[in-house]
Amino acid sequence: MGLVYVLAAQEIKRRLDRGEHLRTDGFFERDITDRSPADEIAEAVLISAQREHEERKLPYIAKLLAFVAFEPDIDRAMANYLAKLASALTYRQYCLLEIANSCHRYNLKPPGLLNRSERENPTLVFAVLAECFELYRLGIIKFTAQFGLITKVEDMGLQSMALDAPLRSYPYLGMQLHEISAEDIADAVKLLSAP
Repeated sequence: MGLVYVLAAQEIKRRLDRGEHLRTDGFFERDITDRSPADEIAEAVLISAQREHEERKLPYIAKLLAFVAFEPDIDRAMANYLAKLASALTYRQYCLLEIANSCHRYNLKPPGLLNRSERENPTLVFAVLAECFELYRLGIIKFTAQFGLITKVEDMGLQSMALDAPLRSYPYLGMQLHEISAEDIADAVKLLSAP
């Protein structure tokens, strides 16, 4: 928990040093309960960080906390949702969001390829596809070359994966997932690549 607090403070300082300004929309103003929306969000993030078992997520959760401090378009409810979402997603889903942001770089699976038995570990491949499907179900990613509702993992055309609408890309932007290590991205891409 202390690590997230320190990392968030460092990120806020870095952004202030770059000339950015904290939001001025009342987000830091205390109400009759003597708490501000910023206090509430910080507490939510710190509590989720305390319970987090995937330590690799903590720096990105801290960046999300700092991100909210500068974004007046994110209200209290949206900030709470983002904190909950950051906690609920796996680290590999963080990697999948980075892959979705730049999937044109990779040779990813077209729809139906999972049905072939060309993989050494089809269970592991299915698991990463299930994580990808969950991101789709949450509306965080989409498949630009496919129309209609995708109802099963095998139907996802990963080669056309992209982040969905700007509102839904806030987790990616806020957590600065473009900073995930290339090695971690490569591990996920390996499971999603066409043979």
